[in-house]
Amino acid sequence: MAFIKGRHNMDAMLIANEVVDSSLKHKKPGILCKLDMVKAYDHVDWEYLLDSMRRMGFAQNAERGLRQGDPLSPCLFLIAMEGLSSMIKTTNMNGWLRGFDVARIGEGNLAKTHLQYADDTLILCDAEGDQLRTLRVILVLFEGISGLHINWRKSFLYPINEVQNMEILNAILDEVINMLNKVRRKFLWQGNNERKGYNLVKWEAVIIGKRQGGLGIKNL
Repeated sequence: MAFIKGRHNMDAMLIANEVVDSSLKHKKPGILCKLDMVKAYDHVDWEYLLDSMRRMGFAQNAERGLRQGDPLSPCLFLIAMEGLSSMIKTTNMNGWLRGFDVARIGEGNLAKTHLQYADDTLILCDAEGDQLRTLRVILVLFEGISGLHINWRKSFLYPINEVQNMEILNAILDEVINMLNKVRRKFLWQGNNERKGYNLVKWEAVIIGKRQGGLGIKNL
């Protein structure tokens, strides 16, 4: 948030603290997902970035790219991450992802679904299976369209209050990956509901990079 004029790098931390504190006071179980991006500034897909800039109203007559170490690089990354923010907002508006209620406004509640600062992202949602499934689909789709990669080994799920089914919720993330891989295998080998496609090589060989002899299909 310190990348925005008039805000400071402590703002996101203070808001996150208030959101969690409000949830603890109301004793409502929730999940806080801390995301870590792999080499955040190296993997952005340029077609995705240029399309995002066009949608934001940037001019399309650029002539040169950025030099390595250019101070504009973090700003371009923030533009890329705005796509993830938009996806989360859309799913929240449609009721597919519910954030943490932090205050009442009239007859409704003010909910917070996510916080972003530079390459750090916090996502807040209910401790329900459908919420984790929705979150996983959002992240996988974002990886696919943006070229960015989430470091799952350095990303964590933190339970807020007493979450009874934490092990089940963790397993749901793997379940969604397996489901998406099944769809990808059917598409690759031309399988469908009426005819079974046959895998010509192991899936482990499919997701290996082309330079290593594989097909270069992204590993989820």
